[in-house]
Amino acid sequence: MSCLSISMSGLIWFSIRGRSTGEPCPATGEPCPPTGEPCPPTGSHAHPLGSHAQPLGSHAQPLGSHAHPLGSHAHPLGSHAHPLGSHAHPLGSHAHPLGSHAHPLGSHAQPLGSHAHPLGSQAHPLGSQAHPLGSQAHPLGSQAHPLGSQAHPLGSHAQPLGSQRGGV
Repeated sequence: MSCLSISMSGLIWFSIRGRSTGEPCPATGEPCPPTGEPCPPTGSHAHPLGSHAQPLGSHAQPLGSHAHPLGSHAHPLGSHAHPLGSHAHPLGSHAHPLGSHAHPLGSHAQPLGSHAHPLGSQAHPLGSQAHPLGSQAHPLGSQAHPLGSQAHPLGSHAQPLGSQRGGV
């Protein structure tokens, strides 16, 4: 194995250094192969809040995280935990400035946690909701989706893949 030294100054930089004597690294305790280079000083593997630091994102989400068992969303405070920091979609992408959503199917456009609908209304199996401006206001810009669905007073939206589907 090799010793991993992480220094954070705006970006995360990785440098791999070995230890020529074969002794364990002072920071990680891992044995290093003799490569002729010294082990890094103490402080590698030291992350703020004990989280996993990643080059394109972090698993540390102080305001909550996305649980996606079947493409669903759990938004305690409209926040997101992504293993690579972003969602790449073949027909679109997720832009989350403040817990918002841009979905290729069902297209939840939520700049501040509201629903933007193309015709200003949602069709529900047991009724419909008419929106004057095609949006629903959320108190914290978040939606609680335990299994990818939205609970409505007069019906529900079933969302197996995080998309909005309304029955007629």
